[in-house]
Amino acid sequence: MFDLRKDSDIKDLRFCVFDFLHKYGFNDGDGILEEEVEIVEHLCHKLANAIGIVDNRWEPIVFASGPHNPYHIKFKDLQTGEIEDYYSMGERESRKLWKRIEEIMEGG
Repeated sequence: MFDLRKDSDIKDLRFCVFDFLHKYGFNDGDGILEEEVEIVEHLCHKLANAIGIVDNRWEPIVFASGPHNPYHIKFKDLQTGEIEDYYSMGERESRKLWKRIEEIMEGG
């Protein structure tokens, strides 16, 4: 899969961050070995916590994806209560989230 461990630095997720945002990430889960599922879950929570609430509106939530990528992040709209996938959000919302992710990857 990848050379990540539970104690990996958040910046180490730079090259697979999109996989953590999509239920079909990591080649629909095929790129994850059974013994790596726990690592994916831990790192998914780590990334979600680092992202935090964006624009006083979007709260990252870790979802179990069943037969696909075992865990990925969706975002709860705190104004409406709806759950959105990063890839189905509007342009403005996804850009704000991506800006926050870039800040994290750059160390901020």
